[in-house]
Amino acid sequence: MSRIRQDANLARLPVALLTSRQGDRHVGKARQLGATGYYTKPLGNQELLRQLDMLLAGEAAGLLA
Repeated sequence: MSRIRQDANLARLPVALLTSRQGDRHVGKARQLGATGYYTKPLGNQELLRQLDMLLAGEAAGLLA
């Protein structure tokens, strides 16, 4: 992910992580690496699509600030 953030052509690309790992340490590492969204399993298909739609629209849910 850090290579994506260093590439001028890809730096603004939203990057979403879907993982089973929860907790501040994991979210912090994702933020440090440049993740735009962080989602934890289990997450249903419809909810995942809804979250990704919001992420791509730039809305607050799922965004790492």
